[in-house]
Amino acid sequence: MTTPKPCARWMEAISAYADHECGLLEAIGVNLHLLGCRACRTWLRQIRDDEKTFRQTCLQSARGADVTANVMQEVSAMSNQEVIRPAPARKGSRIIELAVVLGILAIAASMLFPVFARSREKARSTSCLSNMKQLAVGASMFAQDHEERLPGAVTWHDDIMPYVNNEQLFTCPTRSEGAKGGYDINPHVAGRKISDIPNPETTILLYEVDASGQPVFPHNGGANYAYVDGHCKWLHKRDHPEDLQSSGFVPPTRNYGLAANLHIAYQATVEVIVDNVYQSVLQAEAAVTKCGGFLMQSSLRCTESHGGASLIVKVPTEQVGNCINALGALGFVASREIMGEDLTRRHVTTTREIAAGTERQERLSDMVDTMDDDRERVAVETNLGEVERQTIAQRDTIFDIDTRVTLATISATLTARTPQRQAASLAGAFDGAASALVTLGVRVGSVAAWVLVFAPVWGALLGIGLFSYRWLRRRGE
Repeated sequence: MTTPKPCARWMEAISAYADHECGLLEAIGVNLHLLGCRACRTWLRQIRDDEKTFRQTCLQSARGADVTANVMQEVSAMSNQEVIRPAPARKGSRIIELAVVLGILAIAASMLFPVFARSREKARSTSCLSNMKQLAVGASMFAQDHEERLPGAVTWHDDIMPYVNNEQLFTCPTRSEGAKGGYDINPHVAGRKISDIPNPETTILLYEVDASGQPVFPHNGGANYAYVDGHCKWLHKRDHPEDLQSSGFVPPTRNYGLAANLHIAYQATVEVIVDNVYQSVLQAEAAVTKCGGFLMQSSLRCTESHGGASLIVKVPTEQVGNCINALGALGFVASREIMGEDLTRRHVTTTREIAAGTERQERLSDMVDTMDDDRERVAVETNLGEVERQTIAQRDTIFDIDTRVTLATISATLTARTPQRQAASLAGAFDGAASALVTLGVRVGSVAAWVLVFAPVWGALLGIGLFSYRWLRRRGE
């Protein structure tokens, strides 16, 4: 069987490839040619076999001269056409080979760049986790110095700064340079005592936010979180707690330079349209209990055509927003109102009156002990009793203020959905679906526009790829 001859114009390149003397691009071109040319593969295999035999034989000094003579004899037996420099390759073939090489490099880059990006973001996530750990330690130290009370929702940055003493810790490394902030405190635990939090190991203390304060997931589809007990970890965005962004209602925790503490009493009302009133009442009562509140009044009235219920509940002031959101999740929120009353001045005035009344009681008591006249003593004792009654009333006022400030009142009304309201809700659903379809159409249209704009580029690349494939296949045959 006759051994096919190798391609004359590829002999020099293949020899350089066998001797490891060619560049990267030339080596890729040779490999692509060898994939489609069986004769050149056979010739390369023969070259390597001869080289292996020559190296093994030259190690034996007795047979070195014979091998050298055989090699020189085979070289002299080759025709002039086989030893002359191969003809230069055609320009078109070189361009095609270069296009194939560039395509391979582009595919490799598209596969490797995302891997590099994920690795780089992993390093940034580790640095971000270290920042949150130090901030959590600072919050814990602040709580130790303030009767186990965590930093406030508004002042947490200034509260923690003396303990960490590093402004860079408050910025996530992934955020763009110059952007301020990258973390926020959970408003549902801010200002509370650690001992009042049921599960500190599962309650989030700090989480990542954007410039507008909304939760973000910059680290490979997730974000870092710090917990009340001090540990930190990464969570995927599907595991992000919804209650961190469910409520925008947070009572003030700073005094704004006014009194020692602001005393604001809140009262809220909400009306919800539901499908099943009885089941919604049970769910509403469970939601109030989950928010740490209790039921004051509950009434239910249902007929065959319509029904409704009303609830009056008390919840901790910091849970008003969460409780209203939980009630609104039972159906369609028809109305919602949160009203606040500032009782700070009344609290300060009453506190001062109590202090003055206490001092007056002490002076009158001393006067009673030193008086000898019975009439004057009776008058002073009468005055002392009046002061004591006023002090008791003022203390009751302080108690009422503290109760209203600590516990907010929510009046909820649950109304059964009527056929007209069902039709309206269906119309709203159809409007929402139509709006979603329009948005989808706009996005698809924008993508199609970009594809059409770069259609010549895609067509040229596709044509080059098909031509290269057919050419390589034809050469292989």
